[in-house]
Amino acid sequence: SVRANLKGMPGVQISVDQEKNGPPTGLPISIEITGDDLNQLIKTSKSLKHYLDSCNIAGVENLKSNLDDGDPEVLVMIDRERAARAGLSSAQLGMGIRNAVFGKEITKYREFEDEYPVMLRFAANQRQDIDALQQLKITFRDMNTGMIKQVPLSAVATIKYDKSMGIINRKNMKRYIILSSNVLSGFTPDGVNAVITKALKDFKLPKGVDVKQTGEAED
Repeated sequence: SVRANLKGMPGVQISVDQEKNGPPTGLPISIEITGDDLNQLIKTSKSLKHYLDSCNIAGVENLKSNLDDGDPEVLVMIDRERAARAGLSSAQLGMGIRNAVFGKEITKYREFEDEYPVMLRFAANQRQDIDALQQLKITFRDMNTGMIKQVPLSAVATIKYDKSMGIINRKNMKRYIILSSNVLSGFTPDGVNAVITKALKDFKLPKGVDVKQTGEAED
């Protein structure tokens, strides 16, 4: 009844399970994919999930991956040659951006026994605006002339949008991704895992990638 009423909610992943009395155990269905090559591992996990979904194995609630590869990322690509001509190092550029976005502690404020750091940084509308950050002036002392100089970030770097990994999990020094699910009422984890074991035999694994059933099946 809960599954039926909460089905199809956008942006939400919902799992329904019985209350577990006793020591904690692994998930009823847990398939661990391990390997050294991250790109190959991601590709294999996605194709394995698609394959198992297409098998329509009875009793599987909803096979989910713990892979988080959709985090948006802003990359600042430094032109080292132009930066060197301006007398700037990558460290100076990185520190300038960090101070603008995350702030720099300039002093401390004390009130009775409590002490609070005072941070100086860009206003919210500036640090959340990529165009404003591109106009950020990096202030530094030119070691050749001894003069204080300012160079806009856009003169020595470009900004690129990309996606990054949220978390990379490792076990025994190897990267791994887990496909997992609860078992629907009327089915047993042992029975469903046995069907998955048979299905895995027909899935062709690339070299360097291993698949293992863990969780409750392993316990």
